[in-house]
Amino acid sequence: MAGSIAGAGVPARLAHGIPRSTPGRKRQQDSFGGASSQRCQVGSTLVFEGIINPETLATYRAGAPAGESLLARLGNKALKQLGLEASSYEFQVARGKLNLIVKVK
Repeated sequence: MAGSIAGAGVPARLAHGIPRSTPGRKRQQDSFGGASSQRCQVGSTLVFEGIINPETLATYRAGAPAGESLLARLGNKALKQLGLEASSYEFQVARGKLNLIVKVK
């Protein structure tokens, strides 16, 4: 499993990032839940899979914009630490699980 965002209870991965089965992947990870700062760059897409955080789920159920969710705020804070920012946030349901798609600008 690709790390998780502290306190959010959700795994994170780069859509164009490190394959899950890559040996030594732990050495490449930084504090942004498995997204290597070398690979997390302008134009990247981050996917937070299988969200279980109650506050983020409540945001989705209320029909509020994904960018207003707790997970989006945590992701934005982490991106800022890497000197990046999000251009968009989008909820997606895949195989019955809620995902958050973040595009980096």
